[in-house]
Amino acid sequence: MIRIKRRLLNLWLLDYTLPQLWEWIRLKVKSRKAPPIPSLSAHPPRDEARFFDRIVVISLPFRTDRREDVRRRMSRLQLPFTFFEAIHGRSARLSPSDERLFSPLAKRYLSPGSIGCALSHVRVWQQTVERGGVGCLVLEDDALLPDSFAEDLRRWLPEVPPDFDILFLGSGKTAPGDIRRFVSQHVFEPFYPREGMYAYVVSARGAKNLLTNLFPIHLANGGIDTAVGKLVRQRRLRAYHFLPVLCRADLASPSNVPNPGGKAKVLDEREETDG
Repeated sequence: MIRIKRRLLNLWLLDYTLPQLWEWIRLKVKSRKAPPIPSLSAHPPRDEARFFDRIVVISLPFRTDRREDVRRRMSRLQLPFTFFEAIHGRSARLSPSDERLFSPLAKRYLSPGSIGCALSHVRVWQQTVERGGVGCLVLEDDALLPDSFAEDLRRWLPEVPPDFDILFLGSGKTAPGDIRRFVSQHVFEPFYPREGMYAYVVSARGAKNLLTNLFPIHLANGGIDTAVGKLVRQRRLRAYHFLPVLCRADLASPSNVPNPGGKAKVLDEREETDG
């Protein structure tokens, strides 16, 4: 019964304005034909330090298995990083200010894991603004980074427009019908990215924009990726996306974020499925 109610409350048709619905239809029709891809020279080269000045990996402290994998992976890629302690939704006590970040609907239907995951990303954005840097490369500890990750990132960053708020390095929404337009050879504007926040770059301005416009999160299903994706769909966030994707999420690794209605995940033994 809960799943049926959640699906009814999350009907995409009721969530779209008429202009957004019309854009969705237009993109699906256009998806039969590959969109034009500009040449690589569309944007002048820029140093990666102008996009982010730190790398954080969001990880629960008790997931030592994932942390060891991350250390090996980042050492192999020669990428300096710091772990950012994730919030475990099942054990955390939410403060009144945290409670206000979620609507009554979201608090009723989202899993504790989804709420903890959302708060973890919020803490990263808050810290990004407080530090006053240029931005942050954010990874979740289940992001699978290939050996070419660092090299491809450095080569493709110059193609990203400097006005970006958020740059997705990967997601599950890269079909032709998910692409508003290509801005360069490897960068496109997404319509509604919502299948993972496991790898992205957020600018300081983007972090401030998210903290200003995202809340309260009002969802009956999904998580922080869906909430951010809605801002992108509404054109309230300057979002770009790499294609081909630079990395993917490891769906086979036991997860602490149950996600009813999303892509199937193997649950960690410390979590219980929702009813």
